[in-house]
Amino acid sequence: MKTDHLTIFAPRKKNCMKKIFLILLIVCLAFTLNIKAQNQNTERFTIGSSITYIWEKDKLNYIDHDEITWNLNAAMRISKRFHFGVQALSIFSKSMSEFDYYHLIGSFVQYEMVQMDAINLFLETSINRGDYLLANDELYPLREKNLFYFGWGGGMELPLFKSKNLYLDLSFISYMNITYPQKTFAFTQYIIGVNYKFGKD
Repeated sequence: MKTDHLTIFAPRKKNCMKKIFLILLIVCLAFTLNIKAQNQNTERFTIGSSITYIWEKDKLNYIDHDEITWNLNAAMRISKRFHFGVQALSIFSKSMSEFDYYHLIGSFVQYEMVQMDAINLFLETSINRGDYLLANDELYPLREKNLFYFGWGGGMELPLFKSKNLYLDLSFISYMNITYPQKTFAFTQYIIGVNYKFGKD
């Protein structure tokens, strides 16, 4: 494990319990809002999941890093073009044969710029809390509790198999560490995921 004056190592068990609790919370929210959407016959809720794989290998500089991020999110339409949601990011990292786990939990707002049957274009901002630290003077991620991040980005949704409920999510989100803005740099998630929309427009 790597150590640093910014680093506080949290027990893995607590991180896993937080992750499991948030996933159960999102699932319960999904069932509740799905029932509400069906009763009102309107599209008010979306649940999505995505995977991001990032790697960096440089034998000359002894860099060997692989990272997989799983994002689970749920959002509710609050107006014609705005959605509000919550998300949980689980980051599984391998650096020089050492494995580690990090997490981010937060809320986001999406604005739909283009609304069509074939494509939806949107912008997104978010506020998140986690333990994933990219320090300017370190090659690999570090862990510190209670970090805050501002997320921004955008993407598009494309219907899958001519479905009105299942969509392909292609987007990018950049997360800037606002706890240590001068000592860290942002990391970007290139997202390929699937969204399922409950109810009807």
